[in-house]
Amino acid sequence: MSLVSLTFGNSRNKMSVPSAIQIMSRPEDHIHVTPGSEPKLEVQKISTFLGFDGVYIIGKVTSGMIAPSMMGLSPNGKKFRVTEIESKYPNCAVAKQGMTVGLSVEGIGKEDMLDAKELTFNAN
Repeated sequence: MSLVSLTFGNSRNKMSVPSAIQIMSRPEDHIHVTPGSEPKLEVQKISTFLGFDGVYIIGKVTSGMIAPSMMGLSPNGKKFRVTEIESKYPNCAVAKQGMTVGLSVEGIGKEDMLDAKELTFNAN
């Protein structure tokens, strides 16, 4: 037996072709957003980090879709901006309804968010 027959089989002219191509999908692609719903986040934890000026919020998106550069409103009426979204799904560009995510926000302090249970967002 030669290395060629072990690698390609007995017939050199025939190459094995997969019968069906499988398309991979991420779980976040199957999360549907209700059109026209106001983006809201149920707050689970709020923290700050040394060397980071903003606030880090962990929560679950209860309705709508949250994207970077969206503006949010704290319970005491202060506005803040989402700078980054993190989730367990790689390359997550937006946070959709049902996802638990971490948001890096700026323009607000941790003391302004202590009594926050739910946050609302808008695209402006």
